[in-house]
Amino acid sequence: MWTLITSASIYSLYALPIITLSALGIYVRLLPLYKRAIKRVANHVGFRSLISPFSGAGFGTPRIRGIYQGFDMPWREKHKVFEKWGSDVITSVSWTGRSVIYLADADLIQRINGNARFFPKPVEEYTVLNFFGPNLVTAAGKAWRRQFNVSKDVFNSAGMGFLWTETRNIFDSMMTTNGWNNLRAGEEIVTPHVVDITLR
Repeated sequence: MWTLITSASIYSLYALPIITLSALGIYVRLLPLYKRAIKRVANHVGFRSLISPFSGAGFGTPRIRGIYQGFDMPWREKHKVFEKWGSDVITSVSWTGRSVIYLADADLIQRINGNARFFPKPVEEYTVLNFFGPNLVTAAGKAWRRQFNVSKDVFNSAGMGFLWTETRNIFDSMMTTNGWNNLRAGEEIVTPHVVDITLR
């Protein structure tokens, strides 16, 4: 009996070893990064995933139960996730070597934010927000102090109260003027260009 060997069967003979060696190479390259990231967070309780929630892939990947918690986990789960792990501090470590620490303790958050020497701001994470120039979020050190001095009068209880009141008034006006408060369940509002609403 003769067996016909085609080019497709030859390629399939090589495909499995190539895929296996590629996967092994990726594993060998990422394992030290993963171990370093685990050590950085002292192997504290939390998520272990293939993708970091704060990476390009993490922003666009939906939650996959048991594999990836999703970028929106803090907003979706709120404090339930801390209760699940039994801690006010949980971590997320990805195979790419990225580690993230989530905190639910207000005093600890205040201590960390107030100690730039031991907890420096990762300004490189915020470069995309420099679109309109340096600001409080993207600056650190002396540049942050200068930005803070310029804007400190705006960020106080009276200023935030005024902002909240005006925002509510604008929203109420939009709902009434456009007739949106008369919509029935399931009806949609289509606005071709948001500037038509915001710059009246």
